[in-house]
Amino acid sequence: MGLVWSEPGGYVREGRDETGRFYAQVQGHNGRYGIYFAPWARGRDGGLWLDGFTTPEEAMSAADRFVAAHLEIADG
Repeated sequence: MGLVWSEPGGYVREGRDETGRFYAQVQGHNGRYGIYFAPWARGRDGGLWLDGFTTPEEAMSAADRFVAAHLEIADG
């Protein structure tokens, strides 16, 4: 599963599934990028923040893999 990415403004990119459900958001600060994952994208209460990416594309690729792996495990 790959997320559908949009750029609603600034350095932020949002990743949603094909139904439009939000899963991840890429944010940039000082030339570095991080990913916020929604709680349902990781299977636990509270979201998750991962950072240290050098480009938005690198962060989006990591988010796609993370969400796909979580959903595959959840589906059994």
